[in-house]
Amino acid sequence: GWRGRMRVGIVLGVIVGVIAVSYYTVMVNPTTNLAVRKVLYDTLFSFITGGTAVVYSEGDHVARMVELKSRIPEAAQIDALDGITSDAGHFTDEQVPARDGHLLLARIYKPDRKEALPSFLPVHFHIHGGGWCIGHPSMDDVTLYKLAQDLDIIVVSIGYRLAPENVHPQALHDVQDVVRHVLRGADLFGIDDRNVAVGGFSAGGHLALSAAMTLRDEVGFQAVYLHAPVGDTRWDHPSFSEFGTGHGLSKEVMIGFLKSYFTAEQLALLEDPTVSLADSTDLRHLPPVLIHVCDKDVLRDGALRLGAALRREGNDVTVSVLPDSLHMDAFLLGFMSPVAARVHNEWQEFLRLRLHLS
Repeated sequence: GWRGRMRVGIVLGVIVGVIAVSYYTVMVNPTTNLAVRKVLYDTLFSFITGGTAVVYSEGDHVARMVELKSRIPEAAQIDALDGITSDAGHFTDEQVPARDGHLLLARIYKPDRKEALPSFLPVHFHIHGGGWCIGHPSMDDVTLYKLAQDLDIIVVSIGYRLAPENVHPQALHDVQDVVRHVLRGADLFGIDDRNVAVGGFSAGGHLALSAAMTLRDEVGFQAVYLHAPVGDTRWDHPSFSEFGTGHGLSKEVMIGFLKSYFTAEQLALLEDPTVSLADSTDLRHLPPVLIHVCDKDVLRDGALRLGAALRREGNDVTVSVLPDSLHMDAFLLGFMSPVAARVHNEWQEFLRLRLHLS
């Protein structure tokens, strides 16, 4: 009768109310949102590192990093988890020969809709993070698939050889080789090679800007996007002390990444302009740059230094500091949090402007 329907309605209303309050408390309310994310990322990094401190005495960091990498899930497991798969047509994987013959992965995402689209589309090259030591293009499948759909562009995610087995500049050379290969075949891939952007997360941001620097005379990049980039190779910044523990990416792990990818000589001399980017002597005449800086991140101060250095050299630079944000926010939480939503909105608007998208 009507009393039974009323009781069902009340129960359903209570359930909806609890869900709404829980979502606000965990995902929207800044205070609890930050606390939950810190626990999430600390748990993740504790799992990856086996709950033990990474040892960085001379020589030990290489063996420890190899052990750390053995804990990372296989790319196929990540694909199965996020539901973005080649079988479903979400992307295609191309094998690209590097200059030494090694085959590199280029994962290509295209818009699903075909009607009313030009024959040739702008392209955004993306470089995944992971401290040059871990990671795979599949890490960013959800984000990059959405980017291709929302902007009607082609996105190419670049797989590069990882440290400590491959030290600098191997990853940069791999990125260069994939960019060159894809743009040489622009007609085949349906790419408008007049509208090209490059970007990356964390260490991928370091590689993205390095690629823009070293390919500036070959490729007409229109935009560079950097999310929480490794701006320099210093670890004496206040942000390393302030956020070195309890905020996901730790000071110890970040130092291990730096020592695993760069040689001791490279870190000491800084003669190569693509090592410590904020200290580089080769930052002039670069395309417009958008930098997202996480304000509770060990890499915060280096990213801010990089933005200031780019601006001093006369580049068009936008530095957007994300309040109450942690290093992993944009790509681990997808689009569920306000921080991640802001990142994706600003990133997309930047690309719309610079790639001349309507």
